[in-house]
Amino acid sequence: MSDKDLLKSAYISLHENLASKQAVFERIAEIAVNNHITGCKNEIINGLFQRENQSTTGFLDGFAIPHVISETVNHASVFILKNEEGINWESLDGQETIFFIALLIPEKSQSHHLKLLSAIARLLMDEEIRQKLLQATDKEEISNLLTPAVCNR
Repeated sequence: MSDKDLLKSAYISLHENLASKQAVFERIAEIAVNNHITGCKNEIINGLFQRENQSTTGFLDGFAIPHVISETVNHASVFILKNEEGINWESLDGQETIFFIALLIPEKSQSHHLKLLSAIARLLMDEEIRQKLLQATDKEEISNLLTPAVCNR
């Protein structure tokens, strides 16, 4: 699996109307199952919650980076959800979250996890990039902004 397969158009969903962490995690798992990244929706949902319970994955300015390492994940993947309304995510800055960059990592690729998480967090430190992602209106814009960080870490 090459890095270019980490983030595909099919893994990006805009204009979501989700109202809770549960709904976000269910939607991420649903997209992962539909794209054959995992066969076990509940394992992904539970893993995302377990990680979130350790400490928030809420970042700054409406972003969160939920992630899970699971033996049920076939290959490392990055999923994007952009919600229409903010969700309370207990973010570092106290703002509601609307943009989710979820990482699903196979158990056998744990080193991949930290590199990918670090690359995305570094990218999100750039206020201009955060604003461009929030203003993006189509999957291609989002992919073009995130792919360099995801594929060139």
